[in-house]
Amino acid sequence: MKIGVDLNRHNIIKNLSSTGYYYFDSDISSARELYKFGLSFGKLMKIKKPLLQHQDCAYINVVKRKKNKKVKKNYFGDIWHADHAYLKKFPKYTIMYCKNCEKNAASTFLVNRFDIIKKLKKNQIKYLKNFFYLQQPKDLDHNFKKKMILKRKVKGVTSFNGKLKLEISPYHCVKSDNVIKSIFKKLDDKSIIKKIKIKKNLILIWNNSIVFHKAEKKNQNRVTYRMLVR
Repeated sequence: MKIGVDLNRHNIIKNLSSTGYYYFDSDISSARELYKFGLSFGKLMKIKKPLLQHQDCAYINVVKRKKNKKVKKNYFGDIWHADHAYLKKFPKYTIMYCKNCEKNAASTFLVNRFDIIKKLKKNQIKYLKNFFYLQQPKDLDHNFKKKMILKRKVKGVTSFNGKLKLEISPYHCVKSDNVIKSIFKKLDDKSIIKKIKIKKNLILIWNNSIVFHKAEKKNQNRVTYRMLVR
């Protein structure tokens, strides 16, 4: 799909509201073009520290992965989560554009929150209907004063249009107890997981209120741009 020629925004929004994601090959050639594309979906969030801001656009987050001789245990976003879920007004959509990557690039995994509920046992659903506190990841705490640490209270399971969906993931829970961890551990090998192979010029958009996502753990060189839509 070529930006500005074949872009069918209505079709993309329709997919983002049902499956929760949409992806295609683009002809993006500059940060300005990507920014204009992002604006067609709504108001963009300005990128703030400790996230890396693009030198030419304050609304593009640059995510770099560098290949190391010693394989890392953790990579940016490699735990199931929704972007900035601890915020009261968290971004509705995330737009990811692959600027450059190796041929055998790492994938992004997505799981629909409604599909997760279908896989859970009744006793787990009953437990998850309790309230949980979400807050920013611990590795970001040093960038904020204690009084500024963001925290919000949510139900583990909520109802939307008559269907139940999971609202929490281990990454943003203040206390990631064993029940929550076990749920996501089981999901890793289930058929409900969508694996999207990342390649140069690919644009992937997901709806943070419909899906959880995570990055594949892979030692490689890759540069991606990310925008957050209100």
